[in-house]
Amino acid sequence: MSTHRSHRSGEAGSAYVLTLIVLLVLTLLGLVLALITQSEVEVGANERTINRAFYGAEAGITASVTSFLFNNSRAGNDLTFMDPGSTIFGTHVEVSPMVQLNVGPCNMCEVNQNTQYFNITHQIESEASRFGIDSDGNETILARKSLEMMVVIQPIQDTPDIENFDGEKP
Repeated sequence: MSTHRSHRSGEAGSAYVLTLIVLLVLTLLGLVLALITQSEVEVGANERTINRAFYGAEAGITASVTSFLFNNSRAGNDLTFMDPGSTIFGTHVEVSPMVQLNVGPCNMCEVNQNTQYFNITHQIESEASRFGIDSDGNETILARKSLEMMVVIQPIQDTPDIENFDGEKP
């Protein structure tokens, strides 16, 4: 008894062609997934850079408020921070001088019959620029964020430079 398969002329090699088509589809799917992953990594890196610029601007405002509380100074600041362990990435922060907007009675004092305590409203602006340094030593701005904030400080004792919004002493 002989076992002889009859091959149909149209079916010869069809499994091979089907396998190649499946491999092509899987390869294309893998390439698309790799491109999507790369895009997501770039978006995440950009978001991290922008967040660092924002937090730099916020740190500048905090430094100005601290300077006012400890030194009674409303002067602006220019700060530069380099990333820990890095010589090519950092943040420049420029903080404008604090602008006094209003002086009023202290809301936190239990009995505000003593007029030596006040609350003072200030406006502060800060701009932070995230930068990178290339091999030639040139800085490239990677991100920039501006922050404007109103800060109420109370209770604070009367000091010679406290003025109302109209320029008169309270």
